[in-house]
Amino acid sequence: LMGTDAPSLAPQTRPQPAADPLAGLAGGIAATPAATPPMNAAAFDGAPAAKSFIAFAKDGVEVSFVCAKPDPMDPSKTTVTATTTNRGGVPLLGYALQAAVPKTMSLSMRAASGDSVPANGAGRVTQRLDVTNSQHGTKALAIRLRLAWNAGGAAVQEQATVDFPPGL
Repeated sequence: LMGTDAPSLAPQTRPQPAADPLAGLAGGIAATPAATPPMNAAAFDGAPAAKSFIAFAKDGVEVSFVCAKPDPMDPSKTTVTATTTNRGGVPLLGYALQAAVPKTMSLSMRAASGDSVPANGAGRVTQRLDVTNSQHGTKALAIRLRLAWNAGGAAVQEQATVDFPPGL
């Protein structure tokens, strides 16, 4: 999906460790049992007007994307609101969502609404991603996600490739 070229990364809102936490995120990653399979257009929830779908779901943690075109005159731009909910019984602490896109796209991320996701669906964290696809109409939007959190004292890190429905 992302090729072997360096990805276009969004600026982070928190200080990062000295090692690049996104190293290898955008290419050459072998699938692991913990990896989530790519989403495809079949995951789209139906009506084109909704433009929402589940980008990641595992062990009660769900990230949904709601997509909008902020400028009807520029279809290459898409605003994605990522909403993370936790249906599990343990809160997610130190939650962080990172993203990378192919080099033909650019990504800007706003700060997340928080860094903890309450248990049992009692709250959510939202984050806005602004994506520009310079090859809109030729190449579909695609994002590689890395999610990290601490649950019950255990550090968890997940990755997912998100293929967007056609037309976005």
